[in-house]
Amino acid sequence: MLKGFSQTQGPKEYVDYVNPYMGNISHLLVPTYPTVHLPNSMLRVYPERADFTSDRLFGLPLIVTSHRGKSAFNLSPMIKLPSDLKPVQLYSYDQEEINPYSYSVQLDQEDIKVDYAVSHQSGMYTFTFPTKSNKYLQFNSHEGKLQWDGQGLSGSQDIGNGTRVYIYAVPESKPVAVSGLKGSKLEKSTEVAGKNACIVLQFDQSGSALRMKYGISFIDVAQAKANLKREIRILTKRN
Repeated sequence: MLKGFSQTQGPKEYVDYVNPYMGNISHLLVPTYPTVHLPNSMLRVYPERADFTSDRLFGLPLIVTSHRGKSAFNLSPMIKLPSDLKPVQLYSYDQEEINPYSYSVQLDQEDIKVDYAVSHQSGMYTFTFPTKSNKYLQFNSHEGKLQWDGQGLSGSQDIGNGTRVYIYAVPESKPVAVSGLKGSKLEKSTEVAGKNACIVLQFDQSGSALRMKYGISFIDVAQAKANLKREIRILTKRN
């Protein structure tokens, strides 16, 4: 049985001896990447960076669609918005821990603790913010569209060869504001499309933690939503 984010150190299982960092530095070829991926499952993620020596993360991944490809979507949590907002944030990081079934990291500049749990076609991020003030989740599609429907965020991205990947993400609390990125400025909008389509959700909740669950599909948004609904209990147990 796979373990979640338990702080209690129990007996190790075979999967705990897997070292995802093996081959993460390559002198000649493209390195391997520390992948979070359950056996025979569709969803997999890994930190988006050149290799293990890189000191910056290019946002947080939502799905990786090929062995050497980039993330189809990026997610960037923030406690304040920079004056020159980019579609994806660069983070310095520390205390990274990667297992085949989970990922955790500390985003230094924002002082945000990130925990991630994966299932077969869905995943869950838990963000622990340093304060109880405003919180922001920035979603980016490199080439596609994003839309907030009042309950969740749907999106698609073209990954080449006539193929699209779809996502449906649901935060545990509703945002107080939804904005689209136009250039480097935010405008009130619930739908964006095109290159680096970007939506920012603003939250104003009392607690310091915020969870966000999502499902993925290569069929359509409805199937991504159905995948999330089917696996949501599994994700909650692992987180």
